[in-house]
Amino acid sequence: MGTIDYEIPDRELELLARMLLPEIKKYFADEDVKREFELWQARQENNIEKGEK
Repeated sequence: MGTIDYEIPDRELELLARMLLPEIKKYFADEDVKREFELWQARQENNIEKGEK
């Protein structure tokens, strides 16, 4: 499969970031998301201690 070789203009990336960032912040501020992340993080730490990936 070939790759697409093009560059996204900086202005377009900036507009996309300005649009997405507020929604991303809202998502990560949600208490349920924070709890789920903490559970995921604990599982990752347990896997590292056990020598798993």
